[in-house]
Amino acid sequence: MTTHANQPAAQREDALEKLNSMKAHVAAQKNYSAGLAALEEAASEMGRYVGVLEQSEITAALWATAREIPALKSINNKNLDDAINRGLENGKRRPVPMPLPSLHTARAAGPPEGINAKEAGSIPASLSPASVNLDAALTLGRAGNAVFPCGTDKRPTFVASWRAWSTTDENILREAFERHNAAVPAIDCGKSNLLVIDADRKPDAPDGVAHFVGLCAANNDALHGVPRVNTPGGGVHYIFSQPEGETLGNSPGALGGRGVDARGVGGYILAPSATLPDGRCYEYAEGSARLENGPPPPPPQWLLDLLRRGKRPATIKNKSSAPRGEGASGMGAQPDNFPTSPPRALTPEQIEHAWNIARRSLDNTANASPGTSNATINKEAHTLAGLVAAGVPAEGLYDKALEAAMERAAKGGNDPRKTQATFDSGWTNGLANPLLLRPQMPAAGVKAAQDSVARAMARQEVDRVEVKRKHFPVAGRFKLEAWKSITFDKSEEWLVKHILPRRGVAALYGKPGSYKSFVALYIAVSIASGRQWAGRRVTQAPVVYLAAEGAAGLRKRKVGFERAHPELSSSVPFYMIAAAPNLGTAPGDVGALGEAIEGAGVAPGLIVIDTLAQTLGSADENGSGMTAFVANAGEIASRFKCLVLIVHHAGLSDDKRLRGHSSLSGALDTTVLCERAERDYAATLTLQKLKDEGSDICLVARLSRIVIGQDEDGDDISTLIVETIDDAAPNAKVSRAKSAPPTQRLLMAVIAEAIERDGKLIRPYNDDTTVRAVSDNIVRSHYYARIAEQAEPDEDREKLANRQRRNFSRSVEAAIKAQRVNAAEHNGRRVLWLP
Repeated sequence: MTTHANQPAAQREDALEKLNSMKAHVAAQKNYSAGLAALEEAASEMGRYVGVLEQSEITAALWATAREIPALKSINNKNLDDAINRGLENGKRRPVPMPLPSLHTARAAGPPEGINAKEAGSIPASLSPASVNLDAALTLGRAGNAVFPCGTDKRPTFVASWRAWSTTDENILREAFERHNAAVPAIDCGKSNLLVIDADRKPDAPDGVAHFVGLCAANNDALHGVPRVNTPGGGVHYIFSQPEGETLGNSPGALGGRGVDARGVGGYILAPSATLPDGRCYEYAEGSARLENGPPPPPPQWLLDLLRRGKRPATIKNKSSAPRGEGASGMGAQPDNFPTSPPRALTPEQIEHAWNIARRSLDNTANASPGTSNATINKEAHTLAGLVAAGVPAEGLYDKALEAAMERAAKGGNDPRKTQATFDSGWTNGLANPLLLRPQMPAAGVKAAQDSVARAMARQEVDRVEVKRKHFPVAGRFKLEAWKSITFDKSEEWLVKHILPRRGVAALYGKPGSYKSFVALYIAVSIASGRQWAGRRVTQAPVVYLAAEGAAGLRKRKVGFERAHPELSSSVPFYMIAAAPNLGTAPGDVGALGEAIEGAGVAPGLIVIDTLAQTLGSADENGSGMTAFVANAGEIASRFKCLVLIVHHAGLSDDKRLRGHSSLSGALDTTVLCERAERDYAATLTLQKLKDEGSDICLVARLSRIVIGQDEDGDDISTLIVETIDDAAPNAKVSRAKSAPPTQRLLMAVIAEAIERDGKLIRPYNDDTTVRAVSDNIVRSHYYARIAEQAEPDEDREKLANRQRRNFSRSVEAAIKAQRVNAAEHNGRRVLWLP
């Protein structure tokens, strides 16, 4: 840790001023609960300054303040230490951004005086790439630039959704870069209203930097005030604002020379100050303007003229008369400056699948709703170009798609030039990202496939796009089966007989701490090994387990299961993915997930998603996010012809139903409710829904604790595993919960808000289950404030105070009794959380 003696004086002064402010805040409190909450809040805020000030210096100041005020004189030393330490640890996860030199500067300067290079190591921890990149992301975000994380290969961390994800929000950026500490920051040019000239300088390739510098010299323009960033490869980024009243997209080769591209709407660059793991970084040129100091100037007129020269005029008149590749008139053909891909060998089935995608994309373009037409046009252009890049023979597809986009723009009164730019941006990006169309055929079959498509296109030729008409061949997909030929394969009906079907989407759900993840693992291992489950026959199949939440816990349970079942083969086809794919947007990470599974040569019969909430990303589980998840889960099940088992939470006010939008429950083939038994390592499993079957099955899962090793102090490390699952008594099912009364609904809303703001992770049970809880004192203050908002105008203070105390006490006790709120003692005080 860098000490305060090494920090600039101005930073230390700011930190001391903040410390004095927080001490005054604590001293102003009048009662114990408010004083303790203020103390932890002050420690949390000052934890951000550890490194500028010594932690011991902060602790001593807060300790002395707490001992001086009457409100906290009765606090014991342990509680005082706990409050300060909790706050400091929380704050240290959110350090204040500090101006840091680049890694090049740090290495050039050498180690601190008095420390040799061997003792100093390669670089101070505070100047690690992760620290520099986080600081760069936060600095750019504050200046209004939309930032997102990229890998060191320059590919977005959130490949399918980087444009939707990019943000200026400091909290989101901090969480993302702390979670992906190897990520480097990138700027979304479109959202940031930027246009970047990317000039490359690579061996055995045209010198893009020299070409662009020559253009500037020919136009007698030194580009004063334009940020210039030197890239690790020797290139330069020249950063401009978008021209007023116009948005420009990506234009590969638009400036007349290879090695110089323009990146605008639909494009991104690695950010200034982005630092790679080997220390190379994107550095501002000496004396250059900087993005954090304000928006850059727009491009000069000569540069705009060159950029526009590579773009088609915004008109569709005489579309068919313009020769292909001539940019002066018309825009019916794909512009020459779009990159192209070599033809690929595709099967007729692949091409049929591709044209189904194309038909859907064209319909979406023509039928885009007014508020989303630009986003839809860009997205569908990207999809269609991805088909072309994949090798789909699609002469005329660009014409049809652009015509649909222009017709939609005309209906909405949109500027056709902007529509053209939006479309071209999506098309360019799509050509660089070919769509995966399942395994390919030998090259010898290409000609036959192309002839087949040409004949199909000739039959389907139309002059314009109409949403209600089908323009593309679909024969073969919609096969008619005669009555006498309709059969089913009884051997493929069940994964777990009369519990889980062989294919479809199912859910295992319950409140936090209900052992649902333990049960899910038991199901998964039983299927992977072919063992009976709850006395029922199992169809053996490979399993892929998405440990999106609590991967470390799953690793412990796996070891525990091996200890309890030494007969289990080490080659059991069970595969874990310790990552959370984005399934809350369409198409999200479905494609990447499918490629990863197929690339490993696995054909799963079961895919477990644990939990749904962790794979939604930032999407809303009560709206479009859940709808997208349902579609993605169905796509995964269809792709692998398997069962997708979702581990999910129960609702807040009704813990017998699934949490979130009703589209989930409607799409499920099977739902199993998992309820924890009181004071016992056991859970009741109730089959709530099973299509085509009865749903009156009730089971009891019994768990046991097993020691899996010892830690460095010699203490046991243990975990829980499911030992047995048996049929329960017929009356074991629990009746549905009644709706919560208004006072309890208010309490649950207040607890949810308090947890979001001040919640801490605790372990309330005798296992490794964690929940996010909050002190009842904090909930009380929030609840009192909400009651005060509803006070009558003539209600006196004493009457209001009595009503606050009465309502709070009654609501908490009633909600706990009804199991709508959970409570436990933690560190000497009561904490609350929602099931």
